[in-house]
Amino acid sequence: MGNTALLDSTSAPAGKAAEAPAALVPFVRASRKRTELAHRATAKLAASSTPSAPISVPASGFLRHLVIEVKATGGAGGGAVAKADGPFSVLQDLQLADVNGNPLFGPLPGYHAYLASKYGAYEYVSDAKMLPSYSAPSANGNFAFTLRIPVEISGRDGLGSLANMNAGQTYKLRYSIAAASEVFSTAPATLPDVEVSVWLETWAPPREADPNGAPQETRPPAHGTTQYWSSAVYNIGEGEQTIRLTRTGNLLRTIVAIVEGSSGRSNALFPEVARLEYDGTLVESIGRSVMRDRIASQYGLVAAEGAANGLDAGVYVWCLHHDLDGRAGFETRTGYMATSQATRLDLRGVFAPATDRLTILTNDVAVPVGASHVGA
Repeated sequence: MGNTALLDSTSAPAGKAAEAPAALVPFVRASRKRTELAHRATAKLAASSTPSAPISVPASGFLRHLVIEVKATGGAGGGAVAKADGPFSVLQDLQLADVNGNPLFGPLPGYHAYLASKYGAYEYVSDAKMLPSYSAPSANGNFAFTLRIPVEISGRDGLGSLANMNAGQTYKLRYSIAAASEVFSTAPATLPDVEVSVWLETWAPPREADPNGAPQETRPPAHGTTQYWSSAVYNIGEGEQTIRLTRTGNLLRTIVAIVEGSSGRSNALFPEVARLEYDGTLVESIGRSVMRDRIASQYGLVAAEGAANGLDAGVYVWCLHHDLDGRAGFETRTGYMATSQATRLDLRGVFAPATDRLTILTNDVAVPVGASHVGA
């Protein structure tokens, strides 16, 4: 397991060998997972966006994740055509902030939140399109999906879950319901109502000892270890480009590159050969098709592009958390890339003339001072 404190040892009586301190019952065995409803609201999809008021996350144990459930119902008239980012684009400015107001996740548009949930691999089935709750937009404009807003890094040992037991200092969730034009290229005659439910997933605070008196871990390993998801947007010119990735200083867990042109996302907009350099030293030089094969292998994505359990057009991922069994997620953390504020991390390659924008989603992990490692 992760950083596990040992009981304080005392001197053994004269003439007797010192006994080894008792091992602590691991946190994930000492605790129990809990789920509760944290928020529910309904808004009419309209011509302009509708922001939510800041939502205080209920104080309850150690925060693991928020699960955002969206249901659009009541649309009618037929003829609706969803945009490429739909239905996830119905959410905009999605952000989770800590008790001091610092963003842990976002702000991200809904489709980028979908990519973070999918390629962050926090559950065995991480593609929202594969879940029973998913319903693609119908001709009447109705749809449904759930997205996971991650706090915990690995459910295998609870690393990254954070104390959430002070009702006077709460985590805050924000989002907006997007304008109908962000969801549909052709809207139905009657726009649907959009219900958003937020489900809170936590660990219950463990007791100091189990029913048999064995001492237990009362906090997740290396408590205070925190992960972040953030984005940076770069305007891209034609030809050879060097893109400085500015989100450094922590351990890098996932990097997602999204290329877009005037006609949307396309694989052809990404360099045919991409080079990643660390402080001027080549990390890898990889072909576009080989990289897509690697992503498919690491995440088990075997369906058609854009379909459930398929790759996403114009999306390229450096997964640094596939070291447990070759599949993304539930990692041992040995594959993370350590960086400092002074680290120079560059993405280089020849971009197509039609490329307008490169968005980099960075998933990084901060380890508290004094924690020697976050390994298993």
